[in-house]
Amino acid sequence: MAIILVEQFFEFAYGLADQCIVLRRGEIILEGARETLSRETLLAGV
Repeated sequence: MAIILVEQFFEFAYGLADQCIVLRRGEIILEGARETLSRETLLAGV
């Protein structure tokens, strides 16, 4: 089952996610499994 979660609280979303996608102005700038993208990498993208 797939669920799309749009959330402003990073820690909450990061704790639930298996896959992460970071958008900037509608463009995907980071994408991958949570295990392959560090917390710092994801936060640097936003």
